[in-house]
Amino acid sequence: MAELRERLALMERLVGDMGMLAASRVNQENIVAETSPMHGPEIPTQVRLEPSPEALRTPPSVQLPVQPVSPAHTARRGFSHSAYHTTEERELKRRRLLQDELPTDRSRDIDEPNQVQGPESTHLEATCDALIDAYFRDVHRAYPFLDKNALLSAMRKRSEKDILSSKGRDPEATILYLVMAIGSITLQRATQDPGTPSDSGTVLFDVDYEGLVSKCMMNESITNLQILLLLAIYSQSDPAGMNTWAIVDVLGRQALRLGLTKGDTAGKGYTAAEVERNHRLFWSIYVLDRMVALTTGTPVAMIDANMDIPLPRITVEEFDSPQRQEQAHVLQVSRHIIQLRTIEYKVLQEIHLRDQKSTSALTREDRYTLVVGLRAEIEDWYSNGCLLQSNELDDMTIHIRICWLAARYYNLLLLLYYPCHFNPETMLLSNGELLSLARKHVQANFVRFQQRQLPLNRLTLCRMFPVCMVFLHCFLSRQSVAECARAREEISMCADILSAFPEHWTLAHRAAPIIRQLAALVSSTSKKIGDEAGLTEADQAWCLAIKLSLSELSEKVLGRGSIYRNIHCWQGSECTVPESELLSEKPSLPCAHFTPEEGDGIEVQNGAFVIEAAQKSSSDSGMFAGPSVLDYL
Repeated sequence: MAELRERLALMERLVGDMGMLAASRVNQENIVAETSPMHGPEIPTQVRLEPSPEALRTPPSVQLPVQPVSPAHTARRGFSHSAYHTTEERELKRRRLLQDELPTDRSRDIDEPNQVQGPESTHLEATCDALIDAYFRDVHRAYPFLDKNALLSAMRKRSEKDILSSKGRDPEATILYLVMAIGSITLQRATQDPGTPSDSGTVLFDVDYEGLVSKCMMNESITNLQILLLLAIYSQSDPAGMNTWAIVDVLGRQALRLGLTKGDTAGKGYTAAEVERNHRLFWSIYVLDRMVALTTGTPVAMIDANMDIPLPRITVEEFDSPQRQEQAHVLQVSRHIIQLRTIEYKVLQEIHLRDQKSTSALTREDRYTLVVGLRAEIEDWYSNGCLLQSNELDDMTIHIRICWLAARYYNLLLLLYYPCHFNPETMLLSNGELLSLARKHVQANFVRFQQRQLPLNRLTLCRMFPVCMVFLHCFLSRQSVAECARAREEISMCADILSAFPEHWTLAHRAAPIIRQLAALVSSTSKKIGDEAGLTEADQAWCLAIKLSLSELSEKVLGRGSIYRNIHCWQGSECTVPESELLSEKPSLPCAHFTPEEGDGIEVQNGAFVIEAAQKSSSDSGMFAGPSVLDYL
């Protein structure tokens, strides 16, 4: 019981620390999305300089505005809090808005047991209300398969021990527990100051992955599918938990076995409300499955060419309820996210997972036609999103914000033109234009990071690697040296985001110093633009060390079979220094032309560059096999 009390105290402190920065979003969210099918979204001015005089020359279908990030923005990567209120103002706003966070009349539309509740019970109820509300204000919009009123009603009928206990829960209590666990992650993200190492590694909820997955596999049912889906969502933010993709694999197979992909079986023997619930559950699994597949560069788990499930739609009960407008908006957002995941799946299948034989048979015109069609769908999706963009002022909702739209837009374009067997070098897009896409993608995500809108979880970690590999690929090609020199700011932003992960995310903290070295390498060679001699021997050795380290970490993060790790065999990456020489001993190469800056994660020993890698933690021992390349450098 003491453990339950301690956990309750932690949750109450989290809710109390919800420093309600909603008011500070008024000015930030009044950004008008200026876009056209040919120019893409504008990045908000928090991280933008005046346009570069050298406009990027692109084909008509890929014209991209280039607005570099201000160097002053990261003098020492010190994060300016000018966009936020002072401590006193924030505290006043927190006190004024805290009551909005925990309204006392939230349950007036729900039948509650007629019993007298003490102050302690009421306080627990308010805390649970806030956690459930955080879930529905954020996660529910992408996965609208649960009923908020039913959850709140179930919570009010349970004792403190039933709610907080991590063992022996029935399915309804398990769903409630996982919803509150996910809600606590949303609150932690919304209260964390950007630019500081996150403390969201604090465990408020003890989730038994093995027990839950085992029970759900032994007893296949709609309720257990809901539990598996919630478990997969929670695992994205748990570095010590089960891999999200492993849970999604089980989830996709069970959805197929239960007939959720077929309209005639998904509604067989159910009421109209239950049929709609099943349809929403299917689309929620579909969204997560496609998102995980694109993020990791692996095939999807749920494949059925004859899926015929209608998109989520409002029920009669929801239409007659006072929350009709809110429910309609949630379903509009859900449909928009489904459209996004469908386009992402097309990009994955048509560009990256297409077999080599059929790809080789495609002419340049065939590829161009296919890419233009996908590009048109991406532009249409972004334009529709601008009509749905959220005007909400709190920090918990992340979907359909202008920066979220921009980040997804540029991520799609980056993967559409990502170097692979479909997009060989000199095909469709130059390295300079590809680099511009990568920079815009990072800029949009960095604004989200500053605004507490970027979840620091597995998916964000995975998304950092392809863009960083694009930066290195463009640098290795030596065809876009000038553009690479201007990209140091964005490369450093990637390192800052990785450094902000909670301390238990050891892979993120191992990657951060490597990315800082890439930024330092780009900076040190920028003075040699136009030098016919190219990279020195020391630069080549340093570059190869970064490449090997990044490749090794990408295997741990994305998986050995990820299509992003090929990056078309790192064209142009050949170095004159033999790899065996680098791995046998630390090389002794001259480095007089460059002095590492403090904080770049670089050390010079006996005239050689040495990578400072974060010490492996015992908590990630199950995630690594064999010695790391970093151990030899």
